[in-house]
Amino acid sequence: MIETARSLRGIVSAPHRLAAEAGLRVLREGGNAIEAMIAAAATITGSYTMAAKYWELMPAVPQQRVWI
Repeated sequence: MIETARSLRGIVSAPHRLAAEAGLRVLREGGNAIEAMIAAAATITGSYTMAAKYWELMPAVPQQRVWI
């Protein structure tokens, strides 16, 4: 049987390490799950834009820094 991860203080799961860290930072600073999800999604968008541009899956988008 697969074990389910559990926590009393919150869990963040994302396909990229930086996205998970961004979500965790929001939770540590008192944010809620929705805010953590938005931070993780914004980080994924920034980190995967270059990969998608490389494979020409998306139009070229100028890089912008997102400070969370």
